[in-house]
Amino acid sequence: MLARGNLTIVDAPRPTGTDPGDQPAHAHGLARLWKRLLAPAAALLVLLAKAKGLLLLLLHAPVLGFVATLGLSFWFYVVAFGWRFALILTIVLVAHEFGHYAAFRGYGLPARLPNFIPFVGAFTMGAVPDDLEHDAYIALAGPLTGLGLAAACATISTLTADPLWVAVAYFSAVLNLFNMIPFVPFDGGRIVRGICPPAGDPRSPHHDRAARLRVTAAYLGTAFGLCWIVFEFHQSIARHA
Repeated sequence: MLARGNLTIVDAPRPTGTDPGDQPAHAHGLARLWKRLLAPAAALLVLLAKAKGLLLLLLHAPVLGFVATLGLSFWFYVVAFGWRFALILTIVLVAHEFGHYAAFRGYGLPARLPNFIPFVGAFTMGAVPDDLEHDAYIALAGPLTGLGLAAACATISTLTADPLWVAVAYFSAVLNLFNMIPFVPFDGGRIVRGICPPAGDPRSPHHDRAARLRVTAAYLGTAFGLCWIVFEFHQSIARHA
């Protein structure tokens, strides 16, 4: 209430929540985060829309596309989660995708370097193999590389007691285990085609029972290893929480 001479002015009550100061702190934090994320993204989209040549260059220059998308994803993760988690997530994604890339090249198939999409993941494109078993192993190579990374980091964490290595091991196992879900578009969806060949696939008649058993053993073995690391480190994290 304000009094000026003979005139009395009564402040009208404001509805709750209309005053910016009434908003909870986490709401302001989320708003700031969205502004920090969306502003650069909008600027990038405008740049790409105006510079089609740059977009074509990224698509046709594998190394440049790899470096540019990796750097952009890492920057977004740093803004959203901080540099430590951004580093962990980037290491896990790079290891996973290079597992696929190495498998493509190991079977003599042409492949492009991985490309990364912020908050979605990454992908590695390559030629389709003529053998369903090879196709399954290419899909399995990502989670299998993630298992190797998790096991190596678990060993380092045991020797050094550094929580960073614990985080990399645990997150690598969780992310790659999630990717083993037996449905497309996950890697597990492609692996399962090597276990239960689809009727319409022309490669199916050449995929015998022995090949299906080998793919099944590789799939279950990788899944078991990832589950074991997730369980062990989850117990360790729970004890120290």
